[in-house]
Amino acid sequence: MTKNHVKQKLLLFMKINLIQVIMAGVFAINAFAIPAKAQDVLQEKVSISLEKGTLKTLLKSIEKQTNVLFSYKNELIANDLPLTVEIKNEKVDDVLRKVLTPRNISFETVGKRQIILVRSMFNRNEAKENSLNQTEKTTLNINNSDVADITIKGTIIDEKGEKLPGVSISVKGTTRGTTTNSNGEYSISVLDDKAVLLFSFIGYESQEVLVGNKTRVDISLKVDNKALEEVVVVGYGVQKKKDLTGAISTVNGDMFKERKETQVSQALQGAMSGVFVSRNGGNGSMGGATIRIRGITTIGNSNPLVIVDGVPVADVNQVNPNDIESLTVLKDAASASIYGSRAASGVILITTKRAKNDQASIQYSYENGIDTPTQLPDYMRSLRYMELVNELRWNDAGNGANKFPTFSQDLIKDYNQKNLSDPDKYPDTDWMSLTLKKIAPREAHSISVIGGSKFVKSSASLRYEKIGGFYDNKDYGRIFMRSNNDFTINKYISGNVDINFKRTNTTDPTANDPLGRVRVSSPIYPGIWADGRIADGKAGENVYAKVKYGGKDQNNYNQIGGRIGLDIKPIDGLKFSAILAPIFNFDYQKRFNQKVDAYASNDPNQFVATLISGGLTTRLDENRTTGINLTTQLLGNYLKTIGNHDFTFLAGYENFYSKSESVGASRDQFLFDTYPYLNQGPAAFRDNFGSAF
Repeated sequence: MTKNHVKQKLLLFMKINLIQVIMAGVFAINAFAIPAKAQDVLQEKVSISLEKGTLKTLLKSIEKQTNVLFSYKNELIANDLPLTVEIKNEKVDDVLRKVLTPRNISFETVGKRQIILVRSMFNRNEAKENSLNQTEKTTLNINNSDVADITIKGTIIDEKGEKLPGVSISVKGTTRGTTTNSNGEYSISVLDDKAVLLFSFIGYESQEVLVGNKTRVDISLKVDNKALEEVVVVGYGVQKKKDLTGAISTVNGDMFKERKETQVSQALQGAMSGVFVSRNGGNGSMGGATIRIRGITTIGNSNPLVIVDGVPVADVNQVNPNDIESLTVLKDAASASIYGSRAASGVILITTKRAKNDQASIQYSYENGIDTPTQLPDYMRSLRYMELVNELRWNDAGNGANKFPTFSQDLIKDYNQKNLSDPDKYPDTDWMSLTLKKIAPREAHSISVIGGSKFVKSSASLRYEKIGGFYDNKDYGRIFMRSNNDFTINKYISGNVDINFKRTNTTDPTANDPLGRVRVSSPIYPGIWADGRIADGKAGENVYAKVKYGGKDQNNYNQIGGRIGLDIKPIDGLKFSAILAPIFNFDYQKRFNQKVDAYASNDPNQFVATLISGGLTTRLDENRTTGINLTTQLLGNYLKTIGNHDFTFLAGYENFYSKSESVGASRDQFLFDTYPYLNQGPAAFRDNFGSAF
């Protein structure tokens, strides 16, 4: 075999593909070829004795002895033959070449310690013929300069010759990528001349270029006229993308399917620039989120105005994420000015799904999963807590040389051993573990039915969700129902009748902020005694007992809404619309705060305190709220296109009416905590109220 032939084989061997590594989430890793000098991690030495083992076992042994971390697809080594090796003080680089080459596997380093294994590009027969097996002690010499990456540079311009910053350039089939700078210039490395560069930019047609023998690739991107002709929902109508001058962002319904969030507000997190979403509290999937469009833009209410199918609603979470066809955010005054002062904090426009002509389908989906805290702080135990409190007080003025101003040295000495022998006298309470659950279950059922003809089109959906909480007496349930119906009488007259229903049930313990309170509760106070009875905590402050036995808040929110619309098109381009959209709310809240007594540690019949965190008595409060919101619209839209010019005219009238009434009643000093009904409480401790706006 000639010297040149060997060199060609080695070059083929060293050409490898990049893969995407998935570890504890999804992270895109840009892999690089081994530089001229081998990575330090490959120079570490290992000693391994293996008889009829597996390649996986060998890799694990290398990981244990070095700072190496391997990443590979399981199918790469799943069907490997038994492996017998005897390695004494050899470099990782040499071991991998001897073991992986006969198996048609290549490797490359990423970062300081990552090694990725991939299938070699040459065929398996050539690998067996030319590679080194473990019985041959031949040394493989590699000219690293022959396998260096190819660097491609270039400039990207538009059809007018203007340089384009921010254009995305990626190597097709890999995770390698870059963007152009302010001068439209870029630089990217590829593995070989067979690589294909993909150029993409919003509003322009994507292009693909084979590298070949090029070292410079200049590109002129063409405007994507098809994308510019797409329409976007704006205030009281639609516009083509090419005609937009304001700051507007749009996402379609597919995003909500992919993210699997129960709340629309949570699904918007990180979805659009200029839209900041922060989740409220630690309630997992059941919690809402605060939406800010370009920050806080008013001294009043900073929540954006939400419009669903032309009708204003309270917030985005009143819509089933699966029902969303598109969501548009109007960010600046130019785009949102049509809504007046209500749009001071931006506008979110939601369009729900509607059936199309000659369409018929039935879909059902079921989701099941769990929520788990991303991270919880480490909880300080009693001994360390007392040591730090003493150090804090020792530094206070007036304590002098006394290093044990709060907790005596005798108490701290061997405290952990004292706790094991007498946990009631020497408590060490982990309030977080005692009160919180590790997981919260969740499930959802969805069904949709769509049917359409030339004259009538209907789209109906139903969704049920149930989510558990991270502590007792915490759960969340919700039902969505929507039916969108369109009818066409003739080419001049059409209309729609939409109906939607939402019911939300929430249950919470009467304890305020359990997640916050468990973090600040001191471990030196008992939550429960050794025999399971309730302890008094710190002067009656026992968050565990309050959450578990202190009663619960039950809230039921029911909403029925609809939209009746009539469209008349007397001439081409002109449309008159009349819309009537009522929303009825029926809310019910019931708070049953139960008294919880704490016991003495040495007497099961002696009460020592009533937990002061939440009241000294058992009390029931009930509230009923009914409300109606009515939106009336009369709109006239005219669109005319003359040559390359589009003219749009809008004239309209809108009226928004809202009324709400509330009534409530309560009774205190309940003798029994198993009957949460008003007539079970003493009449002498009753109260009531009423209000309206």
